[in-house]
Amino acid sequence: MEVQQSEVVEGTDRATVVSCMTSACPILAALDIVAAAAWYREELGFRIALQLEDYAIVERDGVELHFWKCDERHIAENTSCYIRVDDVDELQRQFAGLANGGRISHVQSREWGMREFYVWDPSGNLLRFGQPERDGCTEDDSTKGMLEAFAKLSPEEQANSIAKAADAIREGRL
Repeated sequence: MEVQQSEVVEGTDRATVVSCMTSACPILAALDIVAAAAWYREELGFRIALQLEDYAIVERDGVELHFWKCDERHIAENTSCYIRVDDVDELQRQFAGLANGGRISHVQSREWGMREFYVWDPSGNLLRFGQPERDGCTEDDSTKGMLEAFAKLSPEEQANSIAKAADAIREGRL
């Protein structure tokens, strides 16, 4: 059942008011707020929407990333976010010349039905960019397809797939 914002949905005993989520904004650790905001602007083409002493927001194409001041690099190095895009290959080409402390991976097709590449910022945050492998499918279709493909794997294959992805992230291969 599809629910519209503030629509009343009949439950078993009573009606419930449901509010729809409209977006998510990851909050990433930054060792230096000013340097982080500038890097995202200069290297990834984001616009600085807010910059305070201990907090910043950058925006590009309707995607917001928030940053909080953190002096512990290991926190950033264990933080990531996933950003869906409409042309992963072109975006990777745009970012290919990353400088000033960032790293970038090649685009790869993943077993979960996505084409992805990864960017590590100078603080150590991992940004995962991806699009569905199939052309012409909607975001709902791609999510459903990924879940269906994953569900077809045996529990052992699911665990192995998750473990391989986690190892690859820890080793910097993803």
